[in-house]
Amino acid sequence: MMSTDRDARLRHRIEFEAGAANSIMLSDTEAEFAKEMLQKAESALDTLDRQLDTLWPEHKEEYEVMERQCGQAAARVERLSIALAPHKRLPTELLSYIFTLSAGDSSLSLPPSRTDMALGSPWVLRKVCSRWRLVALSERSLWNFLSMDIATDDSYSEKTQLVDLKVIEHLLPIILPKIGSLSLYLCVNGISVQRAFDAVIAPCADRITDLYLGLPGSSYSTFFAMLPNQFTSLKNLDLEFLDSFPAGASPIPDLPPSMRHLSVAGDSSPFLSLRSPEMNLGYMTDLDISQMNVQFSDLSLILKRCTNLKTCRISVFGDGGIDAITLPFLHYLMISLDRGTIFDDCTLPSLKELHVSYDEEFPGVELASMLRRSACLLEIFSWDHPPSPMVAQVDAAALSGVFAACPSITDVAGRNVVVPRAVLDRIKNRELLPKLEILECRVDGETVRPFVDAIMSRAQGEIRRPIRGTTPSGFRAAIGCYPQDLQIPDDLQDFIVKLEPLEVLLERVLRLIPS
Repeated sequence: MMSTDRDARLRHRIEFEAGAANSIMLSDTEAEFAKEMLQKAESALDTLDRQLDTLWPEHKEEYEVMERQCGQAAARVERLSIALAPHKRLPTELLSYIFTLSAGDSSLSLPPSRTDMALGSPWVLRKVCSRWRLVALSERSLWNFLSMDIATDDSYSEKTQLVDLKVIEHLLPIILPKIGSLSLYLCVNGISVQRAFDAVIAPCADRITDLYLGLPGSSYSTFFAMLPNQFTSLKNLDLEFLDSFPAGASPIPDLPPSMRHLSVAGDSSPFLSLRSPEMNLGYMTDLDISQMNVQFSDLSLILKRCTNLKTCRISVFGDGGIDAITLPFLHYLMISLDRGTIFDDCTLPSLKELHVSYDEEFPGVELASMLRRSACLLEIFSWDHPPSPMVAQVDAAALSGVFAACPSITDVAGRNVVVPRAVLDRIKNRELLPKLEILECRVDGETVRPFVDAIMSRAQGEIRRPIRGTTPSGFRAAIGCYPQDLQIPDDLQDFIVKLEPLEVLLERVLRLIPS
C-alpha cells in the first residue's frame, strides 16, 4: 500500500507539478520513471488515434466521446513532455555560459527593439521558462553594459520617447546588478532629459566605470555638478554635446582621479575648461577629441599637463602653442591639422604609431624634425589628404626626410596620396625603410612601374632567403591603388595576373587594384 501511495505521489509530482512548471527539475530517478510514463502515454494516445479513425462517420456519438479521450491523452503527453524537457536539465553554469556567449561583447539595448526582439534586447527575460529567467538575472555580466538611446528626431517623437523611458524605468531595477561596476550609454534630449538622468545615472553614479553621455549642451549642468566627488569609480568618459554649450554656464569643475580616458564631441568650449592649471590631468592615459576642431594653442595648455598620456586622437587648427610639449609615454597619435608647425613644439620619445591627416601641404619637414628630436622607434606611419578630383601629390624630399628620420618603420600607408617615384626607388634599394613590411599607397602612370619594381625586388629577396625562421626581407603586404582610367602597359598587366600565384608562394598580399 505504501509503495502504491508513493508511486501515486510521484506520478502526481511528475505530471502535475513538473509538467506544469518549467522551474521544477526532476532527479535522475524521477526522470527515468517519467520516461516510462511518457512512453505509455504516447502509446495510449496512438491507440486512441487509430481507433478514432475507424469510428467516423458511422458512429458519431462514440467518435465524440473518444475524441475527448484523445484530447485528454494528448494533454497528458504534453505535460509529461514538459516535465522531461531537456532545457530544464541544463546545468546552471552551462546556461550562464550560453547566455553570456549569445550576448556577445556588445552592450544591451534598452528599451528592447520593437522590430527584432532578439536583437539588443533581454530576450532571456521573456522566453523559455522562469528558471532561465532567474539564471539570466543572476549572470551579472549580461547586465553591466547597458545602452539607452532615446534621443528624439524626425522619426522618433517625444511621446514615443516617454513610453520608452517608462519601460527603462521598469526594467532597470530588475536587471541592474546590485553590486559591482557598471558601463552605461545614455543619449537623450527633449523634455525627458532630467527624468532619464535621474533614473539611469544618478542612482548608481559611484559604481559607473564607463560612461557615454549624449545630452543637449544646456542639460550638462546636473552632470558637471556631480563631478568629481560622486563618480568615484569612473575610468572612461565619453561626452557628446548634442547642441551648443551655453555661454556662461558652469564648466567642468574637475575630473575624478580614477579617470583614464576622455572623449569629447560636439562642442569644444566645456573641454577647454580643462586648461585651468588647478586641474590635475596627470592620471589621463587616453584622449580623443578627433570629432571637433580645436585651436592648438588652447589644446597645448591641456596636453602639456597630460604627462602620462599613452594614446591621443585630436583635430586641430592654427600654429603651435607657447610652450614645448613633452609626452614621454605617448605611443599612439592620430592628428588632423592644417599647419605642420605644431610639431615644432612636440617631443614624443615613445611614439610607435602615427597617423597624420592634413588639409594643404604635407608637413614633412616639421615631422622629420620632431621624429629626430624625439629619437623614437616609430613602427606604423600613415598620412592622408582629403579625397579630391586630383590625386594628391607629396614632395619627395619631405617624405624622404620623414622616412630617413625613422628607419624603424615597418608599416606605411598613404591611401589617397601618390608616393613619388624617387622615394619608391630608394625603398626598392632599401636606402629608405629597410624594415618595411607593409606598403599601401596610390599609384599613377609615372609611379605604377616603380611600385611594381619595389614589390618584385623585395619579393625576390624573400624567395632567395635560404634559412627558415630568419627575418623576412620582403613585403608582408603591398597594395597599390590606381585610377580606373589608367592605361596599364601590357607587361604590367601580365604582372598583375602573376601576382596571385606569387601571393600563394610567399604567403603575402601583393596587389595592384583599381579604385
